[in-house]
Amino acid sequence: ETVGPECSWSDDGFRFKGMRWLAVTAVLRNDFYYSEVERQLSEANERLAVFLLIRSAVTLALMVATVIVTCMNTRRVANPIKFLKKQMDQIHRLKFDGQPRADSYISEIRNIQETFIHMRHCLQSFGKFVP
Repeated sequence: ETVGPECSWSDDGFRFKGMRWLAVTAVLRNDFYYSEVERQLSEANERLAVFLLIRSAVTLALMVATVIVTCMNTRRVANPIKFLKKQMDQIHRLKFDGQPRADSYISEIRNIQETFIHMRHCLQSFGKFVP
């Protein structure tokens, strides 16, 4: 495309006074538009970093809380079963010392404990009649 008597334009550059030139445009770093875009991107990155940090902290807190609650619930189930095991070992040795307890919050374990207490009393009574 001819722009003037001495200048023509093509896809690979332009010719001016018989010489081929290549034109390049660049946005300088201190240009107002570039500075504004850079500032907005920087603010967006900061907001994203803060959001990710808060989200990570909340996730970590939820994980810690989950572990704590799981440990507490595990103990609530395991401790009465451990106590029953100790009581069974005592009965196995025919020792009827101490009072068994039935304090589980889980109904099935509480039923086993109550049945165990009844069995213990029966064995204790039976032991009085056996020489």
